[in-house]
Amino acid sequence: MKGITLKAHAKVNLTLEALAKRPDGYHELRSLMVKLALHDTLSFCLAPEGQLSLSCDAFGLSCGEDNLVMRAARLLQAAAGRPLGARIALCKRIPMAAGLAGGSADAAATLLGLNRLWRLSLSQRRLKALALRLGSDVPFCLDACAAAVARGRGERLSRVASLPPLHVALVKPAISVATAWVYQNLRLKSLAQGQHTAKSLAALRLGDIQALRQHAINHLESVTIPEHPVIAGIKRDLDKGGALLSRMSGSGPTVFALFATQSEAKNALKCIKSARFFKCSTHFL
Repeated sequence: MKGITLKAHAKVNLTLEALAKRPDGYHELRSLMVKLALHDTLSFCLAPEGQLSLSCDAFGLSCGEDNLVMRAARLLQAAAGRPLGARIALCKRIPMAAGLAGGSADAAATLLGLNRLWRLSLSQRRLKALALRLGSDVPFCLDACAAAVARGRGERLSRVASLPPLHVALVKPAISVATAWVYQNLRLKSLAQGQHTAKSLAALRLGDIQALRQHAINHLESVTIPEHPVIAGIKRDLDKGGALLSRMSGSGPTVFALFATQSEAKNALKCIKSARFFKCSTHFL
């Protein structure tokens, strides 16, 4: 078989509601997740049995066994029952540790790509079970949908269709945020019980920006922003640039802002003066 090349798309959480602590230690979530045109690219080609390698063009990213791509490949080897071989090349464009599910998207693409390359014919259900073992965002990244309402840990997906074709400005400050730390410090007692995501989706479809701003909340901002106030400054700058909505994605630190046109998104990015920040414009898939 010839080699296989797949795109691994970034995602943003337009909403993220943390509702309760679960017996397994995770949080029960409601989130409106949307994939973006911004993507990494992974290429897969066969190698002799027992030879599994990863190369990457991103400085500072481990290509060892701790990388989610390698972990996904090892899971598939175990599912196959033998050490099948592959050479994997990762072209990294999604910033690392950004709250954009870059690692999760790469892991999902690896499951899909190697399932084809190795002719395993594992079902989508089986792949999804493997995906959840790798991380809560991986099932969404694995799914063919462009947008979904996620429940549970993020693995229970209800596909969403017909979102407006909005453009997105992304800004990641030069900091990193540990997701586990954010959830450990989250206080749930005053949080609403899961209604904001559905209301945000309805507002988005109706073009009701006032309602969208009211209901498109990210509960994790209450932990991350006090620790990293630069995030609040980025949101203010993007709002001044005319954003329809600006929020932190996931546990941060990336801020996304929605715009009607690409030119508006690019113009708003000019309000962000720091050359140390990752900045780009993209759009919903």
